[in-house]
Amino acid sequence: MYKTPTPEEFRAFLKERGLSGSQAARLVGKDSRAIRRYTAPDDQKGARSMQWDTWALIRILSGAASVDAVIAEISRVSMEIETTDGKVEKRDFESEEAFRAYLKAHDGEIVGFMELSPGQLDSPSGIQA
Repeated sequence: MYKTPTPEEFRAFLKERGLSGSQAARLVGKDSRAIRRYTAPDDQKGARSMQWDTWALIRILSGAASVDAVIAEISRVSMEIETTDGKVEKRDFESEEAFRAYLKAHDGEIVGFMELSPGQLDSPSGIQA
């Protein structure tokens, strides 16, 4: 799942890792102004959301995450599933293959599904059965 930190979470991450904004910027080949924009409150002029690839790279290069952990993270799939009895359930799956296996195992019980965007389980991306 492609989730990036909030400005508060990113500031806490930098503090926990003992990194200054300048050090984090050098680590990923960014200007220190970019890091300041990522740590600025959303309502502050110039604030920017961090791109996922920058977040992954900072985590890997700072030793906070392994490449394998990042790959596993992006392989996850969140789905909202509607069953024949009218129930709607939100579930996370380790991979698309795991989701397909779930569909096969519950054949005839599912009337529809939609992929949910990472971090915002209320926002569908438009995939439906």
